[in-house]
Amino acid sequence: MADFLDNLGELLVKEIKRQIILMDLVDTGDYLDSIDYVIKNGALFVFSQVEYASELEYGTFALKSSGEEDYPKTASSAKSMKKKDMNPKQAKAMPRGMIPFASFRRVLYNDKLMSSLVDEAYSQ
Repeated sequence: MADFLDNLGELLVKEIKRQIILMDLVDTGDYLDSIDYVIKNGALFVFSQVEYASELEYGTFALKSSGEEDYPKTASSAKSMKKKDMNPKQAKAMPRGMIPFASFRRVLYNDKLMSSLVDEAYSQ
């Protein structure tokens, strides 16, 4: 089982790094070099230890205060608003930030890709 998890860990790291390169997220190479895996108690963990890894995976946004009483107070309520239904002041204050690139999730939540990686890890 340990050999299988090692094989799968190596394949996952390789595929996540491939996604990062395809999305042109390499600047200094720190993020790319930080992708790694560890096996603990029979479980495989794939991770990055750079401080900004979660921002690259999940994105960022900042809500600006518009001073309008009907402006959403939370990010989730702001996401459901449509710009066309807002006044100009509200539209200008909409969330801004970096979109999520989801390099880990592009691999881990892709059933077809994961199936092929698992098959390859078993066959090694």
